[in-house]
Amino acid sequence: HRVSEERFLTKLEDYLSEKEADRVLRTMIDWGRYAEIFAYDFNTGFLSLENPGKLL
Repeated sequence: HRVSEERFLTKLEDYLSEKEADRVLRTMIDWGRYAEIFAYDFNTGFLSLENPGKLL
């Protein structure tokens, strides 16, 4: 259950400027980490579910 931040960024850039898409993605990452929905690896740029069973 991992996904690259580039996948989200590409989708966001379909609707937003590159700068705005990056800002929205950073906000999403910050909020998701705060809520413990997912983890983010700053070195690899991958997001992963903290506890996949918890969301089901």
